[in-house]
Amino acid sequence: MIRLKKIKEKIEKIESQPIKFEIWLILFIAIILIRIFEEVILNIRDVQTDNFIFHDLIHILVVFAFVNLLAYFIFKKTLNLNSRAFLNISIFGTFFLSIIPPFLDFLFSLNNKMINFYEFYSLKECLINFFTFLQQDPFIGTTPGQRIVIFLSMIVAGLYTFIKSKKIAISFLNFFLFYILFYFVSTLPSLITFFIKGWDSTASDVAALFFAPTDFLNQPTFSINIVLHKKMIFTYVILLTFTSFIIFIKNKIFREIIKNIRPIQTIYHLGLFSIGLGLAVIFGEASLNLNFLNNLALIVMILNIVVMWFSSVIINDYFDENIDEISNQNRPLVKKIIEKNDYLKIGVVLFLMAIILSALINFSITILLCIYYALTLAYNIPPLRLKKIPLVATFISALASMVIIFTGYLMIIPENNLQNFPLIIIYLLLITFTISLPIKDFKDIVGDKKNGVLTIPVIFGEKMARLIIGINIFISFMLSVYFLNEMSLFLPTLIFGFLSFLVINFNKDSEHLFGNKKIVPVIFSLVFIYGIILAWIVFL
Repeated sequence: MIRLKKIKEKIEKIESQPIKFEIWLILFIAIILIRIFEEVILNIRDVQTDNFIFHDLIHILVVFAFVNLLAYFIFKKTLNLNSRAFLNISIFGTFFLSIIPPFLDFLFSLNNKMINFYEFYSLKECLINFFTFLQQDPFIGTTPGQRIVIFLSMIVAGLYTFIKSKKIAISFLNFFLFYILFYFVSTLPSLITFFIKGWDSTASDVAALFFAPTDFLNQPTFSINIVLHKKMIFTYVILLTFTSFIIFIKNKIFREIIKNIRPIQTIYHLGLFSIGLGLAVIFGEASLNLNFLNNLALIVMILNIVVMWFSSVIINDYFDENIDEISNQNRPLVKKIIEKNDYLKIGVVLFLMAIILSALINFSITILLCIYYALTLAYNIPPLRLKKIPLVATFISALASMVIIFTGYLMIIPENNLQNFPLIIIYLLLITFTISLPIKDFKDIVGDKKNGVLTIPVIFGEKMARLIIGINIFISFMLSVYFLNEMSLFLPTLIFGFLSFLVINFNKDSEHLFGNKKIVPVIFSLVFIYGIILAWIVFL
């Protein structure tokens, strides 16, 4: 008992160490980099190209991120473990799980040929091998080194639980839960195949789905190893996203930050991305083959667009705190629910995540997203802070919007360039975005005026600005007839342009029908409906 007490004291000392998430993240990535270095030096992997190593690195990162996330959930529910204690303990677990197996596998591979990937099972094999600890073939799939470390990790999880709780039942529960977690990760391709192809899928069906180097969003085919990496990376990204929402949705800070995502602008960005996809099909003659991998890639790219937008929101909030204290008092920094520097760190991490994931899909898209982010920085950050200059600010916003359209276009274009992108569409959208986007500035009139941001509403006053912007939006609708040379659009543009003008300018008893914060959603809805009509008339 005395020895157990000393062990508990040492564990508590480790748990109580001051650690921030960004420090944990740096250590976590460092451990995975060491793991990759081991695999290269020990030559455990058959493929050692730079492209393979990059995909292998990201693959291992997302796998261990998922394991850590689920481990946190297990310990939080069974031991009520706080996040700081888990961050400290999990670093040791990650190190043990990632660094030890390659050495053990190197020793085993001296006398045995070993193939290291996932377990490909039929449903019957999946059920049987759950109770035999993956014993179908110890040298294919989950390697001996991995099996040994997984078993030791289960024992450590059980002992740790017992030391913390003094309850044998909970210790056995965690021992069993960690086995389920590791088994789920090891057999995930099989489980996905059952979901897609049916419960009668065989091991060959799993291999065909995850190793077949089929076309990937009209890009050149990849090696079977890289295809496996891509499919599993995208799978884990989706699992991580939705699991994180489920686990953290009750956290106050998490909820407040997510609420700040600004739904209308998020939908706007996804609409721009969809326009790019549509233009690629219409003008680039690209096909959108919605197979399993392409569906995963599209979902991940949609998440990327949202993440990149959200990161730019954080940058905007960081430098607009004084304006938001007057005009947007529900923002996280104004409500003091998170430290300003911590909020900025979240924005940086989100940006890096989006860049890494986009590089897995298409490097040209990565460049475009970097350009998008550069435009948002020039727009928001002093001393440049181009948002303070009328029309220049909205032109920057228009350029950023065009970049998002380009990402959708390049997503499925075989040539991987913008050569066939119609210039007339670029001219139309740049002009209409530039003269119409000042509508978003109405909600910040008071804050912008006090902080010297010269928007159209600040310069001309609300009443005159409504007239100017209403006319601009009406002109934007009419320009689509001219640029697209489609007279059948004249009546719809007239109707929707006039309705938009009324929404902005109609008043009764000296009060406008729609307040400054309600204009954008209403105009957005009208533009969305008009966009459907335009696509139907011009392209279908």
